[in-house]
Amino acid sequence: IAESDLATIWVTNPERRLFGKTGPTKLDIAVYYALVGDFMLPHIIGRPVSLVRCPTGKPQDCFFQRHAFTGMPPSVAVFESTNSEGETKTYLS
Repeated sequence: IAESDLATIWVTNPERRLFGKTGPTKLDIAVYYALVGDFMLPHIIGRPVSLVRCPTGKPQDCFFQRHAFTGMPPSVAVFESTNSEGETKTYLS
Protein backbone atom coordinates (compact mmCIF):
# COMPACT_ATOMS: atom_id res chain seq x y z
CA ILE A 1 0.00 0.00 0.00
CA ALA A 2 1.38 3.39 -0.98
CA GLU A 3 1.55 6.46 1.23
CA SER A 4 -1.00 8.14 -1.04
CA ASP A 5 -3.40 5.23 -0.38
CA LEU A 6 -3.03 5.64 3.38
CA ALA A 7 -4.29 9.19 3.07
CA THR A 8 -7.59 7.88 1.66
CA ILE A 9 -8.36 5.67 4.68
CA TRP A 10 -10.90 7.34 6.93
CA VAL A 11 -12.51 5.96 10.08
CA THR A 12 -14.30 7.58 12.98
CA ASN A 13 -12.32 7.57 16.23
CA PRO A 14 -9.13 6.20 14.63
CA GLU A 15 -7.32 5.95 17.98
CA ARG A 16 -10.08 3.92 19.67
CA ARG A 17 -8.63 0.62 20.88
CA LEU A 18 -10.42 -2.58 19.95
CA PHE A 19 -10.25 -5.88 21.84
CA GLY A 20 -9.16 -4.36 25.14
CA LYS A 21 -6.78 -1.64 26.25
CA THR A 22 -3.78 -3.06 24.39
CA GLY A 23 -5.53 -4.16 21.20
CA PRO A 24 -5.15 -2.56 17.80
CA THR A 25 -6.78 0.76 17.02
CA LYS A 26 -9.58 1.18 14.50
CA LEU A 27 -7.04 2.75 12.16
CA ASP A 28 -4.71 -0.26 12.59
CA ILE A 29 -7.55 -2.58 11.50
CA ALA A 30 -8.44 -0.38 8.53
CA VAL A 31 -4.81 -0.30 7.36
CA TYR A 32 -4.57 -4.09 7.78
CA TYR A 33 -7.61 -4.62 5.54
CA ALA A 34 -6.18 -2.20 3.01
CA LEU A 35 -2.98 -4.28 2.95
CA VAL A 36 -4.66 -7.71 2.63
CA GLY A 37 -7.66 -6.65 0.55
CA ASP A 38 -6.24 -7.71 -2.81
CA PHE A 39 -5.65 -11.22 -1.43
CA MET A 40 -8.85 -11.53 0.61
CA LEU A 41 -11.50 -9.97 -1.64
CA PRO A 42 -11.46 -12.64 -4.39
CA HIS A 43 -12.49 -15.19 -1.74
CA ILE A 44 -15.42 -13.22 -0.34
CA ILE A 45 -16.88 -11.43 -3.39
CA GLY A 46 -20.54 -12.35 -3.81
CA ARG A 47 -20.78 -14.08 -0.42
CA PRO A 48 -22.99 -12.94 2.44
CA VAL A 49 -21.16 -10.87 5.04
CA SER A 50 -21.97 -10.11 8.66
CA LEU A 51 -20.42 -7.16 10.43
CA VAL A 52 -19.81 -7.11 14.16
CA ARG A 53 -20.67 -3.54 15.12
CA CYS A 54 -19.83 -1.97 18.46
CA PRO A 55 -20.98 1.64 18.16
CA THR A 56 -20.10 2.60 21.73
CA GLY A 57 -16.96 0.48 21.96
CA LYS A 58 -18.47 -1.49 24.85
CA PRO A 59 -18.78 -5.27 24.37
CA GLN A 60 -22.33 -5.33 25.76
CA ASP A 61 -23.48 -2.99 22.97
CA CYS A 62 -22.06 -5.07 20.10
CA PHE A 63 -24.36 -6.65 17.53
CA PHE A 64 -24.24 -8.49 14.19
CA GLN A 65 -25.38 -6.57 11.14
CA ARG A 66 -26.21 -8.64 8.09
CA HIS A 67 -28.92 -6.55 6.43
CA ALA A 68 -28.37 -3.38 4.43
CA PHE A 69 -29.99 -0.21 5.72
CA THR A 70 -31.13 3.00 4.06
CA GLY A 71 -28.26 5.34 3.41
CA MET A 72 -25.51 2.75 2.96
CA PRO A 73 -22.90 3.98 0.50
CA PRO A 74 -23.14 2.61 -3.04
CA SER A 75 -19.75 0.94 -2.58
CA VAL A 76 -21.38 -1.58 -0.20
CA ALA A 77 -22.64 -4.48 -2.30
CA VAL A 78 -25.96 -6.09 -1.43
CA PHE A 79 -28.12 -8.94 -2.71
CA GLU A 80 -31.70 -10.07 -2.15
CA SER A 81 -32.69 -13.52 -0.93
CA THR A 82 -36.15 -15.05 -0.52
CA ASN A 83 -36.73 -17.45 2.37
CA SER A 84 -39.06 -20.47 2.49
CA GLU A 85 -41.98 -18.27 3.64
CA GLY A 86 -41.59 -16.03 0.58
CA GLU A 87 -40.07 -13.08 2.45
CA THR A 88 -37.38 -11.20 0.54
CA LYS A 89 -34.61 -9.52 2.50
CA THR A 90 -31.56 -7.53 1.45
CA TYR A 91 -28.21 -8.74 2.77
CA LEU A 92 -24.70 -7.34 2.72
CA SER A 93 -22.39 -8.99 0.23
